[in-house]
Amino acid sequence: MSVRTRFSLTDTINSSAKFNLFLKTHEIQEIQKVLRHVMLMPAAERLAWVEENGEIIQAAFDTFIDDSNLVLDDMLHDDETLELSQELVISLKNALAAVDNILTQEEQALQS
Repeated sequence: MSVRTRFSLTDTINSSAKFNLFLKTHEIQEIQKVLRHVMLMPAAERLAWVEENGEIIQAAFDTFIDDSNLVLDDMLHDDETLELSQELVISLKNALAAVDNILTQEEQALQS
């Protein structure tokens, strides 16, 4: 394999990984929109939503985190990759904070 071919393969793999990071960030941001909507629901509706969807949300976050780690392991880390990675981590952090907020509200509602 020539040096030129190796660089082309590396560039293609890295571009694909960057696109995957971009998609994962977008998916998490869409989940955040749903979670913001859930936070605005009346307590009874929110509790029902959490009971119905809580396990799905937890599984989705576990999958996103695992998949994101796999993508990051396979790529070269340039400035663009680091920026995309940072966006993904911030999106995950914000989404997890929203989930925590919803669950905290539910605990408080149940205690009242």
